[in-house]
Amino acid sequence: MFVIRDYKLKTKVRRPRRSGRLRVLAAASLSGTRSFIGRLVAIAESNERGAVIAMLLKEFEDNASDWLWSTNQDNLLEHVSERFASAAERDISELTGMAIFDLFGVAETQRHPGLARVVDHMRKQTAFRDIELPMNHNGAYRWWKLSAQPHFGKAGEFIGYRGVGSDITDQKTAEDRVAYLAHNDDLTDLANRASFTICMNEAIEQLERYDIGFAILMIDLDQFKAVNDTRGHEAGDQILVQIGRRFTAAAGKGNILARLGGDEFAVILPSPPDSDTVTELAGRLIDVARQPIMIAGLPVSVGASIGIAIAPEHGTRPDQLMRHADLALYRAKQGGRNTFRMFQIEMDRLAQERRVLERQISQALEQNQFELNYQPLIDVESNRIAGFEALVRW
Repeated sequence: MFVIRDYKLKTKVRRPRRSGRLRVLAAASLSGTRSFIGRLVAIAESNERGAVIAMLLKEFEDNASDWLWSTNQDNLLEHVSERFASAAERDISELTGMAIFDLFGVAETQRHPGLARVVDHMRKQTAFRDIELPMNHNGAYRWWKLSAQPHFGKAGEFIGYRGVGSDITDQKTAEDRVAYLAHNDDLTDLANRASFTICMNEAIEQLERYDIGFAILMIDLDQFKAVNDTRGHEAGDQILVQIGRRFTAAAGKGNILARLGGDEFAVILPSPPDSDTVTELAGRLIDVARQPIMIAGLPVSVGASIGIAIAPEHGTRPDQLMRHADLALYRAKQGGRNTFRMFQIEMDRLAQERRVLERQISQALEQNQFELNYQPLIDVESNRIAGFEALVRW
């Protein structure tokens, strides 16, 4: 780089006495010299600007998370930075002259929607921004984000793209994990309550549109709390994971298994079920649950109680069906556990009566309608008071 400063042309021209030819030559010489010097100054300024730009680009690459790339008029990589090459796990010489699409190693018909957008923009020679692309190179799965601007010459001709890129694999992994956890249980990898609710609503929609029935099974583990309290939460988590795997195998394909929370599980049979199919599945789930689970080298046994409700016989709304299945589950636990019960209308009547009684007792307590009385107990041999019986009367 060089700089020409304070150039002053000092030329002393004598007026020719005999001819105007010398005057013309002197003027031409002066004009040519000025033009030459002007070109030198322009070149120097251009080189200086280029050096400044190169310095700024280097500083950008050293301090930013993005990396630079550019293509020629045929959309072949022309200039790539060292960080771009490092991200692609290739040499700069290997990348130079390569079509940027070839970096992603997929056929035209298998292109990711993001790559199809990049192709469309480059065909139209338009700018694009923050397009996310998957990249599989030598078995390493990564995500890139690319932005680029088309560049044109003075005559309006297309001369290529100038762009930036960044590796967003960690960000995409975190986003995918959040999306996964929105519908799946973190411990067992089964569907969670939110996903179960969605599936239930879809089953109701099929019932309303096409009269396709389905069944739900509400499952509660027996003796789990005792094991969790005595062996610790880590042992409890291991039991839930093992039970989840067993239930998955027992439920089979096509049925939806979810962990609703704690030791509660549920199954949806989306096809029109008959009672034999449903009860057979309930029996399999109970059988696999009661098999011992090895925790720290010691066998641990739990069990399962199951309540069953079938649509549309036992309800046509999600809340109604789940409440009826819960009532059947309550009866199964009352019946000795490690068993199942199908919902019956009598269960609902008894439950409603119990709720009415509980509400009336609560109101009576608030209104001081209870009286405490003591009734003496008489020893018949001695005819003396042996004690008292305390009675609460309403």
